[in-house]
Amino acid sequence: MKCNHFPVEHISEERFPDGEAMVYEHDDFRTGGSFLARCGTPGELEFASVGQYSAIEPGRYVVSSETVSHSNSVLSAALITWTLEAMPTGTRVSIVDQVASFVGQGMIDGHKNGHEVCLRQLGSFLSR
Repeated sequence: MKCNHFPVEHISEERFPDGEAMVYEHDDFRTGGSFLARCGTPGELEFASVGQYSAIEPGRYVVSSETVSHSNSVLSAALITWTLEAMPTGTRVSIVDQVASFVGQGMIDGHKNGHEVCLRQLGSFLSR
């Protein structure tokens, strides 16, 4: 999954598990904008993640849809909502990832892992 909530140049592939990589080919971060990422085995990047930003309200939420495919076969479709809530000590970030996997639990686990990587990188970026 993509960390669209801070500058893309701060996404570090070294934080993905060994044997995994992600490269963003396109990212138009605005309501109605789209993104395209390739992910998978380094050097192969056999999976395509294509999505659209349905709604963005700065400081409040980001809603996007995403389809992951491999060799023209759709593996999953998702509606993802990031909610930002001001707190006395900072901002609470909540993620709701509604995933329909057409290939089993592995795709659900992949979404979860992607969001965990994203949150760690966001935390690292903001703590600088």
